[in-house]
Amino acid sequence: MEPGESVEEAVRRETMEETGLSILDMELFGVFSGPELFYEYPNGDQVYNVSIIYKAKQVDGQIRLNNEHSHWEFFQDKDIPLNEDSPLYPIFQEYIRRNAELSSQAEK
Repeated sequence: MEPGESVEEAVRRETMEETGLSILDMELFGVFSGPELFYEYPNGDQVYNVSIIYKAKQVDGQIRLNNEHSHWEFFQDKDIPLNEDSPLYPIFQEYIRRNAELSSQAEK
């Protein structure tokens, strides 16, 4: 985040910078923290991540990556690669769990 920037402004700015997409509508998915978000980088740096995750409900634009990324992919829920060493692993698990719960409720 930049000084004085709201979380939502940072989400929109970072998404535009890294993907070229404008987020038109989003909702808070959750705030994730704690020991399960511990991560050790290859250089030995250790962090406990605090992640504020939004779900983009409507976007506009064309994917264009900046110099931080070399490729991108979209995944169906069932195809999300679950790498247990990733600091995103607990967040992906929660996303899959909530979507399964919503699907189950919709079937009733």
